[in-house]
Amino acid sequence: NFSQEYIQVPFLSTTPKIDGVLDNELKQIQKRAFNYIWQFDNPPTDTVPVHYIVGYTPSHFYIYIETHSDSIIFRDRGSSNGDGFKLLFAIPQKDSLTDEFYNLCFSPSEKNNYWARQKIWDFNTRTVLWNFSNETLFEYKSQNGKCGFEALISWNDIPPYHPWILPETGFNLYFAKAIGDTITNGYAVVHDYGI
Repeated sequence: NFSQEYIQVPFLSTTPKIDGVLDNELKQIQKRAFNYIWQFDNPPTDTVPVHYIVGYTPSHFYIYIETHSDSIIFRDRGSSNGDGFKLLFAIPQKDSLTDEFYNLCFSPSEKNNYWARQKIWDFNTRTVLWNFSNETLFEYKSQNGKCGFEALISWNDIPPYHPWILPETGFNLYFAKAIGDTITNGYAVVHDYGI
């Protein structure tokens, strides 16, 4: 069972630079912890602290995820296998799971043209594997014992999701943290967001 809380997403007066490093002017935004951590059926491992911040501009949704680890681990479909993340925007339903959503996947790769680097994986109830436009950006970087994963998602890529069109947006976030060669721990956030 997931408990949900309502979070007000802050408006960003400037568009963040997307390079995998948190801009100085964004450091005053509260970093949030993930609500849930799963180790699945893996051998027990130490969990790594993982935090995120979100914000929005008139043209984009912004997300930054930070892990306390020395390097990014590159795996096939890192959004599931680590390191990488999935972001779901949904129209909340009162008493049931929604069938109106976008499932967005971001998988770091050593190759910029990797097919699953950034994809709209699902739309409503079907797998679509759509590409984002050039207006959506995704970068990542490791430095000083931390790894940053940063995305700027164009509202134009995910209609009708826009803070000035929908009164409420459901928001789920899943981060897959790779450990060693084979282990993946899952971190999740389930919220209703006001944007």
